[in-house]
Amino acid sequence: MQGFYRQYLGFVVGGRRIVYINGAHERVVQGARNAEDWKTIAWNGCDGGLLLFGAEYDPAADTIDNVIFNGGGRGGSV
Repeated sequence: MQGFYRQYLGFVVGGRRIVYINGAHERVVQGARNAEDWKTIAWNGCDGGLLLFGAEYDPAADTIDNVIFNGGGRGGSV
């Protein structure tokens, strides 16, 4: 996904390793109070529309599941 900053978090569910992907469009990151925070603080946005998303990657199955964009809000189009 071009133009998105991504954060990754690993966790285990029922013995399966999952990588959570937290995505924020560059317009959200660059418009933040401290644009460098994305490197050390997990994004937790509301109503970002198509500009914020979360997804789960299962490396064993090589699948991406539960892709969820963040509400309707004022995020607009990408």
